[in-house]
Amino acid sequence: MPLERGLGSVSSPTMFQEYEAVRLLEGLPEEGLEKGITGTVLMILDPVTPVQHYIVEFMDGNGNSLGVPIVPETLLERCAE
Repeated sequence: MPLERGLGSVSSPTMFQEYEAVRLLEGLPEEGLEKGITGTVLMILDPVTPVQHYIVEFMDGNGNSLGVPIVPETLLERCAE
């Protein structure tokens, strides 16, 4: 996924907050990530497109990082608590 978005936190409301647990609604084959994997929002990116984007870290059951891609909010859902 190209980095065409600015980095940094935003002050406007977003769908997800930093450190929130999220689930991937679709796989990201280019990142080696499958649909349904859970991750943690690390950063909210400055909006320069109509869709908000986030940096999310995905981990396996042993706590090993599987990737830290930029993900649009349309591919994420909040994990049930």
